[in-house]
Amino acid sequence: MVEWTVIGHNRSMPIFYLEPKNGDTSDPSWEASSLKEGCWTEAKTTEQARHKVEGASLKMVDMKPGKPVVYSPWIQTRVCTEN
Repeated sequence: MVEWTVIGHNRSMPIFYLEPKNGDTSDPSWEASSLKEGCWTEAKTTEQARHKVEGASLKMVDMKPGKPVVYSPWIQTRVCTEN
């Protein structure tokens, strides 16, 4: 998280950088995202940042019989990191 202060204001706005863990987008969850590279977002919390990116990049994926349901990678800490 980066704290950014607006000049002339006494408030700061947290800015988060989310990206695929180790640059790896081979996990099936990445099929559910139109964005597969790092991105910046502003939010009050890490969880809110993850949900904002999820909402902006969500892509519908066909369900496959016998396969697990695929969820957005942006809300999963095992495949996405934040700085």
